[in-house]
Amino acid sequence: MKQNKHAQLRQKYLAKIAAAQAEMKAWQLKLSVLDDIENELEEAAEIGDETLFSKVVPPADASNGKKYEGFTVTAAMLDAVSSIGQTTGVTPSEIAKYLIQHGISSTSRSLTNTIGTALGRQIARGKIKSAVVGGKKKYFPA
Repeated sequence: MKQNKHAQLRQKYLAKIAAAQAEMKAWQLKLSVLDDIENELEEAAEIGDETLFSKVVPPADASNGKKYEGFTVTAAMLDAVSSIGQTTGVTPSEIAKYLIQHGISSTSRSLTNTIGTALGRQIARGKIKSAVVGGKKKYFPA
């Protein structure tokens, strides 16, 4: 009797594991699709394709002081790292201050934390690099 009960429990748990694994695969597929979309946006930005993805890459200059108005944080951040991080590198808080001064708008509770997260993703993609300078982690163009 106990062996039968154990076998039933075993089957029940195996079924739950299988269902959880199937759900996890579905979520991984969704993440894969999001990664593909993000990569396509970045590729379009790199080649200057403005027809499908306008305002992904900030313009080279903006005379009204609102260089990053209407742009994504990631696109503006990458441009900022290239603009102000060439020689000495820049910290996430320096990037946040620079973006705010140049018209970025964000609903994030902490723009600095949002930038820190985006920096980590861009390092993984090879878009930027980092180094510890004077005890602070600084970011540079790749």
